[in-house]
Amino acid sequence: MNKRVRKFLGNLFISSTAFLWTACDSDTASATQDISASNEPRPFIDIEKELSKLEKPDTTGLRGTTVSGFNACITGIQAHENSEYNAYIGQSGVSEAEMVAKDRIEEFLESPKGASLSESLKSCYKGATYLIFSAALDYGVVPCYSEPEEVTVDDHYINNLLAADEIMRKNFKNTLEKINTHIAGCDSLE
Repeated sequence: MNKRVRKFLGNLFISSTAFLWTACDSDTASATQDISASNEPRPFIDIEKELSKLEKPDTTGLRGTTVSGFNACITGIQAHENSEYNAYIGQSGVSEAEMVAKDRIEEFLESPKGASLSESLKSCYKGATYLIFSAALDYGVVPCYSEPEEVTVDDHYINNLLAADEIMRKNFKNTLEKINTHIAGCDSLE
C-alpha cells in the first residue's frame, strides 16, 4: 500500500512539474513574441483593456418597467451624437476616460520611473488631462426637466440606451487616444 502511495505521489509530482514548466514556457514565448512583434512603443494607456472594463447596459427584463422621464430624456440626447443639447450635458464617455487617464498618470508619476522624471516632463504628463473637456460647454436649461416623472420602458428607450452606450464607448476610446498621443509627445521631449 505504501508503495502505491509513493508511486502515485511521484507521478503527481512529475505531472505537476511538467504542467507548470509548460505554462511558464508558453508565457515566456508569448511575451517574447509580443516584444519582438512590434518595435513601436507601447501606448501609455491600454485602450482595449480599459474598454473591456466598461459594463454594457443590461436590458434583460427592462421592457415594461419604468424609469424617470429625466433619465429617458438624457438617454435620448446621448443616443443622438449630434444633438444640440450635448453641449449642455457634455459628451458621455469623456469624463470616464478622464478618470482613467488621471489614475494612470498619478500611478505612473508616483512610481520610481515617474518620480525620476524632470519637472517639465512631469508637467507634460499632467497636462494630458487638460485636453479633456468633460464639463458642459454651455449653460442653459436642458429640456429634460419638463419630462413626466416616470416613463414605461419600450423598444425605443432600449434602442436609445444601446445607441448611447456605443457613442459613449467611441468617445471614451477617442479621448484615451488623445491622451496617448499627448503622452507620446511628452516622451519624445527626453
